[in-house]
Amino acid sequence: MTKGLDVVVLVLAIITVAHLLSSQTNRENMGKNEIVLVTPCSRPQNLKKLEESIDFEKVSMWYIVYDCRKMAFEKRYEGNPKVTEIECKEEGTSGNQCRNMALDQIKSGMVYFLDDDNVIHPDFWTLDAPKGKIVTFNQITDDLGGVRKGDDVRVGYIDTAQFFMDRSLIGERRFVNDKYEADGIFVVELYEANKDNWVYMDKIAAYYNKLKWVFK
Repeated sequence: MTKGLDVVVLVLAIITVAHLLSSQTNRENMGKNEIVLVTPCSRPQNLKKLEESIDFEKVSMWYIVYDCRKMAFEKRYEGNPKVTEIECKEEGTSGNQCRNMALDQIKSGMVYFLDDDNVIHPDFWTLDAPKGKIVTFNQITDDLGGVRKGDDVRVGYIDTAQFFMDRSLIGERRFVNDKYEADGIFVVELYEANKDNWVYMDKIAAYYNKLKWVFK
């Protein structure tokens, strides 16, 4: 009887250790330069605010793709090894063409889209970043504390800032250039194709267009 109990205790101990190691690995993933940021930019005056919200120790690269259809291309981070600045003159809506241009260059990592009217929520950096997954989470929508849940993955609801995903899951998929709701279409298509690789974290880790409602 004692031997039987010893075996059960040993098995439980092994399971516990394995779980802890797995959790630790996921936490470390966020800290191993696995995050790749993509910013379609038509408001370069906001970049300083975005920069202040970034934990560069956890980022491998920040792609800033300037929408240069109506402004001159000017590099603002030349010499910074963690920033790649790209000129884009292609037609598109809501920066979709800029996101696509960045995706064409990104080969690996967990991709997160940071729009130039937003900043990164501090708790984003505390999320696990499991490789091979698409991760969604909750978002503060306004200065009154409204919350949009990340478990409702549908067009017209989920926002660009509420998800990040392993580059390997994206493949050749791109944002629809001429549709405002292209972010919803993009993540819904990824979700439908990768339901077994979807992780929902019931935690607030994003803002919705914060630079708009902070300075309104």
